[in-house]
Amino acid sequence: HHDCQTLSRFPILGWWAVDGNLATLLDTAPAFGASALSINVHLPCCADDAGRRREVDHILAFLRDAKAPGGEATVPAGSALLICGDTNFVGDAAQPASLLSGDVADEGVWGSDFGPDWDGRPLVDLISQQAGRRVAWTWRSSSGDFWPGRLDYIIYNRSAVRPGAHFVLDPAALPADTLAALGLLTGDGAASDHLPHCADLRPSAADTTDEEPAAALRWTLGLNPSPGPLTLALELPRAARVSAGIFDLAGRKVGDPLAGTHTAGPGTVRVV
Repeated sequence: HHDCQTLSRFPILGWWAVDGNLATLLDTAPAFGASALSINVHLPCCADDAGRRREVDHILAFLRDAKAPGGEATVPAGSALLICGDTNFVGDAAQPASLLSGDVADEGVWGSDFGPDWDGRPLVDLISQQAGRRVAWTWRSSSGDFWPGRLDYIIYNRSAVRPGAHFVLDPAALPADTLAALGLLTGDGAASDHLPHCADLRPSAADTTDEEPAAALRWTLGLNPSPGPLTLALELPRAARVSAGIFDLAGRKVGDPLAGTHTAGPGTVRVV
């Protein structure tokens, strides 16, 4: 639909346009144990925050409808739920948060909030590093106004899906012997100005859980990206040695502002 295309070795049972995005129901049950609803997205670009917000709400409304029998689309209970593609998330941070949590901004138009997974939990954002670099951006332009960004998302529901191997491919980051072994050239893999985001998705084991431990390190970093200093806020359940490496765009380690022992409870560190 429009510029979204879904190629599948599994039969496509149905497809639906969701603004400029494409939802397809795939017959993955014989190999995966469940069907898969894949929503291939290409959200509005650049400064169009309002357009992105509207399309995120529309995708959430479609997903809520698809999970309920009798709507525009009906997806079998327990199916894998995937949202993948070029999100263009370069503005309001509430947009990616909403896509995970099911928090609809304009409920008057698109209906109420809901838990997007079958068990009511949020969806999961699969963050992948580049093969050969400790960075996660999937887009970079040498002539644009934006910093390199992680624009190409893979979002899944943990009740049906668990990730295996996953990575962002930039052959230019790989050494010559690795390229030769893989049969790649440095220019391979680039799709427009984006890099391929690849993942091996598997059925979720019935006896596993991704719930966060009750006692875990919690941290936030803001502003990110930032033209100046950052503030890193962390909270520890108990005193512990902490390390947090900072890497530049080339994957070189440039600092570790947390190195050392920290006491239990909340704290902040200024990162220059």
